[in-house]
Amino acid sequence: MIRYLLLILLMVFSFSIHASIEQKSLIYEAKNFEEAESSKSYFRFEMQSSLFGFITVKFPGFAKEYTLQWRQDTENKIIKDLKITIPVMSMDTDKESRTEEMQLDCLEVDKFKEIIVTISGEYKLAKGEHSVQGIAKIRGKNVRLNFKIFTEVEENSFVVSGAFPVRLKDVNINNPTIAKGFASFNDEVKLSFNFLVP
Repeated sequence: MIRYLLLILLMVFSFSIHASIEQKSLIYEAKNFEEAESSKSYFRFEMQSSLFGFITVKFPGFAKEYTLQWRQDTENKIIKDLKITIPVMSMDTDKESRTEEMQLDCLEVDKFKEIIVTISGEYKLAKGEHSVQGIAKIRGKNVRLNFKIFTEVEENSFVVSGAFPVRLKDVNINNPTIAKGFASFNDEVKLSFNFLVP
């Protein structure tokens, strides 16, 4: 009898744990570069190009569309296992020719439609700093990530932000050029994000 009671209590306890964890997702969309740039929620990439080998220009880009997925323990206000999916065609540098060369020549959008960033672990939705690990899948190559994310409370939402570098050579992009070969992208790209989680 005691064995059955223990089994029932274990089942109830297990159900209550799983009942408080929800799978959630959000789709963010912006009409244009300006709207993506001014949004509180964003996925940003920062690159540099060198013209004729000595004139360096730094420029930002934004994803005009991306999907955010995560698991959330609503009772304890904990989120787990973030996944960010960015369609390559939504990545915009605010200059049409440069954007096209990045999408078609560097990222080969015809073969690789998405960039996927997964961040493992769990973190409480409160003001804090967390060391995390993850994987960025770019052009079919997995790049291991170790970086920090920051969480804080803003009005009725939680804010999750972070930044990490990716080297183009690590995803088999070697000596990428733009402007018909007169300019080239620098090897390191800084990716950053800031999400509002309701």
